[in-house]
Amino acid sequence: MTAGTSSRPGVQERIFLHLSDYVDHTDKVEVPFALSQMGIANAVSIARSNVPRAISGMKEAGHLVERQAHVTGVSRKRKAYFLTDEGAKVLTCQDFHPNWLRGTYPNTSRNNLFPT
Repeated sequence: MTAGTSSRPGVQERIFLHLSDYVDHTDKVEVPFALSQMGIANAVSIARSNVPRAISGMKEAGHLVERQAHVTGVSRKRKAYFLTDEGAKVLTCQDFHPNWLRGTYPNTSRNNLFPT
């Protein structure tokens, strides 16, 4: 690591990593609190109000879906967020890179996985 560079992943990368722990909940009726906006905000250390802004690019790229779901411990349905199959593929690539979230790919051999 060179001087001046941070090893802390960006917000979208942290969201990807957080949601990757819950891929088996995609089709469940009741989902863990961790998949709600507040759960994601707590996990990646951002304000709840910033979650929609942080995930908008991920949704547009087809890496994430949003749906109403019963959240454990909450009386009303809430928005819950899940990685798509394409989103899961991003995490399974050996050379996962946060720029992929913005549509730029450091390794051109991966372009066929993530068409623009």
